[in-house]
Amino acid sequence: MANSFDGTHLLVASGRVPNTKDIGLELTGVELTERGYIKVNDRLETTAPGIWAVGEVAGSRQFTHISEDDFRVVRDNLPVETM
Repeated sequence: MANSFDGTHLLVASGRVPNTKDIGLELTGVELTERGYIKVNDRLETTAPGIWAVGEVAGSRQFTHISEDDFRVVRDNLPVETM
């Protein structure tokens, strides 16, 4: 037996896509994953030296508090000479 619902509106959430296409990342040496996210390591460093990525483009979960945590990860791993 199938479930049925009555209503007047329908919202379909089909996912999000990172906005990394055609912004010149290939000129910097920053590589993308097969899904279009910026490739990062556990410290959120990209494949290009000295460049970090945070938040949704780095493939982090899409919640506000995650971006704040990403900031802490980058801050705690920045070389001393950049501070």
